[in-house]
Amino acid sequence: MKVYVSGQEIRLDKSAFVASGGEGEIYAKSKTAYKIYIDPKRMIPEGKIQELSKITDPNVNKPNKIITNSRGKPIGYTTTFIKKAFPLCSMFPRAYRDRNGITPAMTLSLIRRLQVMIDNIHSANILVVDLNEMNFLLNTKHDKIYGIDVDSYQTPHFPATALMDTVRDRHSQKNVFDEGTDWFAFAITSFQMFCGIHPYKGKHSALKGLDARMMANISVLHPDVRVPKAVLPFDIIPQNWKQWYAAVLHDGKRVAPPTGAISTIAIVPRVLAIIGSGNVIITDLNLNVLGNIKQLFHKFGHTVICTDEMIYSNTHPMHKSEQYNYSCAFTSKGNEPIIAWSDNNKLHLRNLTRRYDIAIDADVDSMVPYDGRLLIKSRSHVLEINLTETGGKVIATSKVVGNVMPHATKLYSGVATQNLLGSMFISLFPEKNTCYQVKIPELDSYKIIEAKFDHGVLMVIGVKSHKYDRLVFRFDSKYQTYDLRIVSDITNTGLNFITLDTGICVCLNEEEKIEAFSSRKDSKGLKIVEDKALGGDMVLYRQGGNAVFTRGNKIYQISMR
Repeated sequence: MKVYVSGQEIRLDKSAFVASGGEGEIYAKSKTAYKIYIDPKRMIPEGKIQELSKITDPNVNKPNKIITNSRGKPIGYTTTFIKKAFPLCSMFPRAYRDRNGITPAMTLSLIRRLQVMIDNIHSANILVVDLNEMNFLLNTKHDKIYGIDVDSYQTPHFPATALMDTVRDRHSQKNVFDEGTDWFAFAITSFQMFCGIHPYKGKHSALKGLDARMMANISVLHPDVRVPKAVLPFDIIPQNWKQWYAAVLHDGKRVAPPTGAISTIAIVPRVLAIIGSGNVIITDLNLNVLGNIKQLFHKFGHTVICTDEMIYSNTHPMHKSEQYNYSCAFTSKGNEPIIAWSDNNKLHLRNLTRRYDIAIDADVDSMVPYDGRLLIKSRSHVLEINLTETGGKVIATSKVVGNVMPHATKLYSGVATQNLLGSMFISLFPEKNTCYQVKIPELDSYKIIEAKFDHGVLMVIGVKSHKYDRLVFRFDSKYQTYDLRIVSDITNTGLNFITLDTGICVCLNEEEKIEAFSSRKDSKGLKIVEDKALGGDMVLYRQGGNAVFTRGNKIYQISMR
């Protein structure tokens, strides 16, 4: 496709494609993003671009230059391309924070950055209006936040063009917005950043749904509301912020958040006793490690445990934990554990038990472990890192297992998702050095937040029509056909499931219940197990033929009666 910016011809091909949505398509070249409207009649007016230019915060990704077609007709605009960023809502699940070492202090810093951004927008006489978690991005270091979809903002002469229902103020008049409604939406979004739950979610015995809860001003801070165990304790919210949330969410005030000194953040470790009703059998494995467990890897009897202080090999401390999001793979013959991490986009490998670094030259956009193997995305390729033992040493080589579009592909555990000009494809990596690509039209209308594949089962959390859904796919043995179950309108607590060697998939769902079902396509039956011992703060892993979970610095084996 040929487009023109300031009279200069720009060619946008498939390799520049990033994503598509209801309004248009996004392309990227170097540091510039190009938004092309599907219907040019919906093109943002030039006058609105001029008014948005008054925003001075550099992290607000506002429109820059107008894009025209060969006839000089406006069809889009340019903006800054933000590399290696992801939706703000990705940080809401507790497990994600634990894996990536996101502390309450880091969260507060991000919230303050967002607050300063909103103040800057307001100082330009502009309103965000649709101030929801999908309209902000985080960088991979979790210390910067970016505002996107800025063309929907309300400026002095142009109204807002979008509003997600979850941040709509039920106490304001329809289509009447001011700084107070922005601060209400900010309260909704920032509360989820603090604690991982929408402040009007949870369960109340009498009031059901957002409308009823918002109208009654009953948030999760109310003593009659129950919340999942995965929710971070409200004590991590500084006292002055907690008072502000009470004023906005309970008292109906529409005021700006605190700007003065920050009161101390109380970090309260929550120790929960394992007490069940008998529907599950839980056994403490009595493994003593320092620090909270962030990751667990297992292959052929060898277990690697990563905590926020140390990396253990079968409970033996081997390496100080200097990076939070380690990956781990195992050699094919001796089953030696190899830990991996990236630094400045370069892959680093270390033999954990023999304590030496392994040479490898590989650029890393993203990296995931899967079933004792290591996959990385590097520009337009997905590579598998092969670990070969020879001459008493481990040699690392890389093999291309999949070709992908560099900007339109996200790599998750066992799966890559790829938006090919509006059609969603997935790449599965079930076996060593293999890749199966499958077109999944059911995902075309979703914005994917998280995905995971494990031994025949793929789960995806996606957003459509302002709601989160969990989609469960089961594939045939050739990974070409599948069945699908959709769990609609969920709370985004992340994906927490494993597939056992028996072919049974065990999922701890968003309602803190276990779903157990066969991984075989078209098989019948879904068992739901409830127990007081279950909670969203448990992270499931497969250890040999057993299901285990971590909670704090403990590992437990779990089975169903």
